[in-house]
Amino acid sequence: MAPIYEITGKTMAILPGTTSKSASKVLESNNEHMLTFKEKPFEIIEQNCIKNLSSYAGRRASVLHYTSYTQKTPVPVSVARGIIVFPTQGLSNKKCVWIFYQHVSKIIKKSDGSDIIFKDGTTLFLKISKKQLTNQLSRCKRLNGIIENIEENGVPPSEDPSEALGRILSTLIQKEPVEPQK
Repeated sequence: MAPIYEITGKTMAILPGTTSKSASKVLESNNEHMLTFKEKPFEIIEQNCIKNLSSYAGRRASVLHYTSYTQKTPVPVSVARGIIVFPTQGLSNKKCVWIFYQHVSKIIKKSDGSDIIFKDGTTLFLKISKKQLTNQLSRCKRLNGIIENIEENGVPPSEDPSEALGRILSTLIQKEPVEPQK
């Protein structure tokens, strides 16, 4: 298999291309030019999930386990590097753009869509409402919080604190059996 674009901490967005020779365009931070690739955006996402020891379907299934984001599900391409991406459309939509959450600074409403302002100052216009993009960013922020909590505490955040405490206590009890008192 030929090498495919490697998603890094510099990857800000993957857009659909216009020809078979440039099926996708990649926007990287501090890069003046769009990079073009023959692979479709989803193929790049899928192959990079696999490079990071899971499939896209596996990563999505994990996100669904902790959230109710069944449509336009954000996905951690690399948990170790903190890279989370979200689709702007359904996966079957040829106009789907993949935005890398950690690079977004703000979203500005326009009459026929929105400008995404990235942290390096780059602007990307999409014909998507500010509300939809803001909702996707909120999902990514929550997902990032879940990931950080699992890494720090070994358990995901819980709506019910007593549920998390119960899991922690049952884990401790299983690890260190207590002898009955005489």
